[in-house]
Amino acid sequence: MQCGGHVIKPRVPAHVIARYKLPGLLFERRSSAIFGVVIIIMLWGGLTLKYFDSVRTDLHEAERNNQNFTMVFEENVLRSIGENRQGAPLLAQDIRNTGEKPAILIPIVDTTDVLSEIIVQVAIVDADGIIRASNAITQSSTPIPCGRPGAL
Repeated sequence: MQCGGHVIKPRVPAHVIARYKLPGLLFERRSSAIFGVVIIIMLWGGLTLKYFDSVRTDLHEAERNNQNFTMVFEENVLRSIGENRQGAPLLAQDIRNTGEKPAILIPIVDTTDVLSEIIVQVAIVDADGIIRASNAITQSSTPIPCGRPGAL
């Protein structure tokens, strides 16, 4: 544009000029601009490498923790099965030896032969689904039905 013989240049904001200055400086091969870009690239590259290394380490730790929890769970299940395998025959033998009178069954469920760290509740249920004795409830004279007959 010209106004009275003078050339008027439109005013461009400084941030627009600064945006296009860096590629121009790189194009002119100014060492400080190239060095700055290289530093920025190295910084982002290092952060990216550190992130992926952290992700890989976290995944490895999660897999190791899962394996450890699986082993602990498996040991607890095997221990529970083993204690039940030992406790059930003892309980059955005591019931056969003493008879099925409710007054005699109550001391059987309270014995420490069957109870352990894992087995904390014991109940004797007859074929009709009625609880005859249990260490989880106070003993009453009336049997407690726990299911419909034949469902167990």
